[in-house]
Amino acid sequence: STGGFTDCLLQHGAKKVYAIDVGHGLLHHSLVENPRVVVMDRTNARFLERLHEEVDIVTIDCSFISLKSILPQVKKWLPAGGKIIALIKPQFEASYKEVSRGKGVVKDLKIVNEILDDIKLFCANQGYSIEGLIPSPITGKKGGNQEYLIYLRR
Repeated sequence: STGGFTDCLLQHGAKKVYAIDVGHGLLHHSLVENPRVVVMDRTNARFLERLHEEVDIVTIDCSFISLKSILPQVKKWLPAGGKIIALIKPQFEASYKEVSRGKGVVKDLKIVNEILDDIKLFCANQGYSIEGLIPSPITGKKGGNQEYLIYLRR
């Protein structure tokens, strides 16, 4: 990604940010050059056993995979009480059938609510405490998916 969460963390005083991305060269140049950012391109978070140190907070904005595939691994990076703020993207949590009807957009609110309930149950089963869940105030293109922010504690 271009680093929206990374930029936000820096603006709010983060001393160090590990910018993990399976892609390469996507992070905005100003963030790549920032000495507080540790760029970890070509790194799949699903298989990253540990960081160089424990972190206080993890932010997650994943695409083309389920958030559920990353959350078990992230637990290893956080101390007890550590925080996670993650984007839930219904189009990557829904089944192919549910997404294909809307051409990449999950329009059925019943399906969206089922996805959110499923994510909450998964998080609870992983031992996370769910501190909050809200619709993302940042919206995409007109007619796109409504994404959600979930706030978790380990």
